[in-house]
Amino acid sequence: MTASLKYRIDGYDGSELLFSKMIPSGHITEAQLEALLQRLASLHLNYDEIVESSLKLGTAGRKSLLDVQRSGVGQKFTMSVGEGHHFVATIEENHK
Repeated sequence: MTASLKYRIDGYDGSELLFSKMIPSGHITEAQLEALLQRLASLHLNYDEIVESSLKLGTAGRKSLLDVQRSGVGQKFTMSVGEGHHFVATIEENHK
């Protein structure tokens, strides 16, 4: 039996699950996964919040609404983006 890795992407409004999608790990890079989470989270922001969240670190008025939070190490990690409406990516092993 071989294992394949998949990213599970979940979208929440608070603690309520609104969206869930599995993507094979070979179909997206970690950088693309971060960008995807940011795109999904930006759907729930207004234009000003998107611009303010896109400013470089240390800039006055910058918000962290689209910052990627990462926990874990190696292949066992979680990425999340957003507040209130937020999106989380975890890696899961599927056995074939």
